[in-house]
Amino acid sequence: MAIRQCGSVSSHLVLCDAYGGCVELDPRVLAANPMIWHELDTGVYRSVERGTLRHGADVLAQLDHRIDDDAM
Repeated sequence: MAIRQCGSVSSHLVLCDAYGGCVELDPRVLAANPMIWHELDTGVYRSVERGTLRHGADVLAQLDHRIDDDAM
């Protein structure tokens, strides 16, 4: 699994699984849907525990901070 952020003005996340499948998400979708964000965050946490997240934990940590800041 890998996560990367593309762009700075109109950024989006690219999530790739172990089989080469990828999906692009606008981070605002995650911020507007806490349940989707929770599912993604939980899955990433599991990937980190299992050693299957190759890179991108820092991208999700930054997004987590932004979502938390927006919620306050």
